[in-house]
This record gives sequence, structure tokens and C-alpha cells, in this order.
Amino acid sequence: MRPTALVIALLLLLVVLTKSHVFSGAVGRTQAGVWSQASAPTILDGVSVGDLWYDTSTAALKVCTSLDTSTCTSWTTLGTGTSVPSGTIAYQSGSCPTGWTEVIAARGRMIVGLPSGGTSAGTVGTALTDLQDKTHTHSVTATGAVGSIAASSDAAVKVGTSASNAAASGHTHAAPAFTGSPATSTTAATSDVLSYIQYRVCSKD
Repeated sequence: MRPTALVIALLLLLVVLTKSHVFSGAVGRTQAGVWSQASAPTILDGVSVGDLWYDTSTAALKVCTSLDTSTCTSWTTLGTGTSVPSGTIAYQSGSCPTGWTEVIAARGRMIVGLPSGGTSAGTVGTALTDLQDKTHTHSVTATGAVGSIAASSDAAVKVGTSASNAAASGHTHAAPAFTGSPATSTTAATSDVLSYIQYRVCSKD
């Protein structure tokens, strides 16, 4: 082989070896080496301070911050694939993934931000059932000469915390039947108009 051809062959071999080590090797280089393997790279691999190692055994990305004559003596973890803090709350359309547990107490309940000094995971009221449209009624008393009045969905009773409140900003129910004088009856039920969507609540283990 002629000298020129030999030099070219050696240069091509050097390029291949350099690429296989992803910027590893030379002292004073301007680009960091990157490794993706289960064991820490050593001096024999060409590791240097500032190199990155993705530890496939723990899903952690680390950087070499200290070096001796044989290996990197200090790998600082930059982040991991399991770095979500324990207790983190998330929503799932299906089952909770591995490493997460369903928050059973959240079934049928809205999540509310914790006030200062509040009780974490505290609950109030009764949880909703599947796709429940919660309703309510009111007890209404009619005074004066009432006689007998049939219930009617065409008539409405306006309800509020007082007469003036009901007239100004209360809500309405279909009128109930009244008999006697005075007469007390219960309004027809009406929706609480609570719009919601259902997801499973999961907590990080």
C-alpha cells in the first residue's frame, strides 16, 4: 500500500473510533463525552470532568465533577426518570400507572386548594355517585286563604334566603301542591347545576 493510501486509511479508522466513543478521550477537548450504560465509564473509556453518563440501571442522568488517575470519583445526579416527588397528585383516564396509588377518598369529590392551616385530604359532604346530577328541594309555606292548589311545572316558586333575596337573585323550582290554610309543601327537585368530568385521582408512591 502506498504511504498516501495508508495515511488515509488510518485517518478513516481514527474517525470511526472517535465516533464510537462520542467525544471521549482527549484532554482539553471542547465537547463533553456522553455515555448510556449501566456501569460508570472510566479513564479507559476516555472519561473526563464535565462528561455526562445516563445510568440505564437507575434512569439517572449524571455529570462527572471529580477525576483521579483511573476513574471519575464523583458523579452528580442531574435528574432521574423517577424524580416525581412522593405524594404528587395526578389524574388518569384509566388505572393508575405503576408506582402510583389511587386516592380512594377523592372518588366522587372535587379537589380544592388547601387553605392556610387547613386539613390536608379532609372531606366535606357526601361523595357523588357515577354521573350523578345532584338535586335539592325546599320546604315552602303558603299563608292566607290557600284552599287546594295542584302542583304545576308551568308555575314556579322563587327561593332565596329572604323575600327580598328571592326576588332579586334567588333561583326557581316548579310549584308544589298546596292544601289547606296555611299550607306547607315541598318544591319539586331541581339540579344543583354542578358541571364536572370524571377522572381517576392518583398519588405518587
